Amino acid sequence: MLTIHADDHALMRDMRRADPKRPPEMQDKRMVVILPGAL
Repeated sequence: MLTIHADDHALMRDMRRADPKRPPEMQDKRMVVILPGAL
């Protein structure tokens, strides 16, 4: 599964709240990459 950082995506950046128990370097939001024409 291919994923990318989701903070720059208009919709996906708001889908998950940060976990206050984790340090900032572990707050990375990921989203699946959809490849056009992959079918």
